[in-house]
Amino acid sequence: MVTHDVEFAAECGFDIALLVDGKILAEGSASQVLSNPKLLRQASLLPPQLVDLSLSLGFRKPASSLEEVEALILERIGGSTL
Repeated sequence: MVTHDVEFAAECGFDIALLVDGKILAEGSASQVLSNPKLLRQASLLPPQLVDLSLSLGFRKPASSLEEVEALILERIGGSTL
């Protein structure tokens, strides 16, 4: 499958290849590749919204699901549920 939709690619969870000018720039899990801002800039892509949100909130590890965002927020505030 070929797509430019990073949100869709992130949700599918498949291994992906990031191409620039027909050449493979990076390969790996969707969460690994799509959470690398440098690679995404080189491919002229924006990160998935959850990755962008988690990095904007200052988390060291970008989140790839709502559950991960919730866990990171709870860890930061020391809570048990939202």
